[in-house]
Amino acid sequence: MPKFNDIEDIISYAIEREEDALKMYIDLAGKIRNPQIKKVLHDFAAEELQHKQKLQFELLNIGKTSPISTEITIITPDEADIDQDSLIDIDYSDALIVAIKKEEIAFQLYSELASKVKNYELKSVFYQLAEEEVRHKILFEKEYEKITQPPQ
Repeated sequence: MPKFNDIEDIISYAIEREEDALKMYIDLAGKIRNPQIKKVLHDFAAEELQHKQKLQFELLNIGKTSPISTEITIITPDEADIDQDSLIDIDYSDALIVAIKKEEIAFQLYSELASKVKNYELKSVFYQLAEEEVRHKILFEKEYEKITQPPQ
């Protein structure tokens, strides 16, 4: 993890990580043939966008604005101009594995950031985000178990 000079650096770093996750889900969705999996990935991206917006609000609370001037918009599958040759077949379980790994990394990030900041409100936001990420991870793990366990 990089070294931070102040709260603004910490929040900006967290925003960048949310943007990375958002872009990953959008890019992956753009390569998928299956419309249901595409929708799941777009839903994951929407969650990341909400996290980014929550962090941007925290920047405003400390009197700063987001250092990232570009906004990422989520393109729905029917809006995208997709090259059919570049599409891949990925199954739902593979998409869930990607999501589980991403949520684990995000949980660890927010837990560590929460432990490093002294500002109570920001610490609370990071703990809330960590809690959301771990809830998502557990949700994805349960779904993965459900679809990969043989019927009894």
